Amino acid sequence: MDDALFTPNHDSLFIAQDLNTAQDIFSNKVDLGWLNFSAELKPLWVVDKNSVRKLKFGFGDGSYSSLTVDSSGRSGTYHRLHITEFAKVGKDFPNKAREILEGSIPSVPTNGRIDIESTADGSDGKFYDMFWQAWDRGDPTLPTEYKAHFYSWLWDEEIDTTQPVQNLPFDFIDYQKQHNLTPKQITYYYFKWLALNKDWSALRKEFPTTPHEAFFPVGNKLFDDLKLAEFKTREGRREGDWVFYEECIQGHRYALGADVARALVRTVQQQSSGILPMRNQQSLRGMQTIK
Repeated sequence: MDDALFTPNHDSLFIAQDLNTAQDIFSNKVDLGWLNFSAELKPLWVVDKNSVRKLKFGFGDGSYSSLTVDSSGRSGTYHRLHITEFAKVGKDFPNKAREILEGSIPSVPTNGRIDIESTADGSDGKFYDMFWQAWDRGDPTLPTEYKAHFYSWLWDEEIDTTQPVQNLPFDFIDYQKQHNLTPKQITYYYFKWLALNKDWSALRKEFPTTPHEAFFPVGNKLFDDLKLAEFKTREGRREGDWVFYEECIQGHRYALGADVARALVRTVQQQSSGILPMRNQQSLRGMQTIK
């Protein structure tokens, strides 16, 4: 809205996952913002509201700017593009995600700005790939590269008003130690868990503490994700892509079990050491098998 109001010849596009959501965003955010704009300043612009999802502002000198909310944007050229809930779009509407990547994003020039924000939704998909590529690289070196941001629930101002409770379940006490949380923070986290009907999967999805937690695979698994995540906080001996947390015991029988359905696994021929280096499957990190 600021870009459209104060930058002549500036077109912005906000992409939602579907037209109904786009209409809701336009009505409850864009249109509502303009309706509550300063009455003294409104006469500075000539406003065109003929479209149900677009505001167009004239500056009186022949120049215009616009703000549009839609589900795609191939047909125009935009100086700023915001894509919301891209993980959900990629999972539920793969063709639309492809259209965004191949049509909408290229419509923004290299001196424009693109923001992609989304709740993480599992450990695969375009949003997953784009986020981790940017996160692992760090600061962009080219104008077409993204910078990854992670917004944590630990920044919620409501935490300051939370009164700590005693006798939290053991899992929360353990989680508090793992992430070095204050009594107020772990109590706030506990309340959110109760509000989500004690669903750990939903809690990690909606209130992730780390980026890795945000992208935990969805579905029922034999091994608990939180217990596996504890290994990342422990010291271990690193060899290549592997981290060993405990040395193997000679003569002890070990077994390795894995369900590789829908996992991103690169299978490598078994090495003489007996270690099976299957990468990109976090639940297998730190596990080994002996011949």
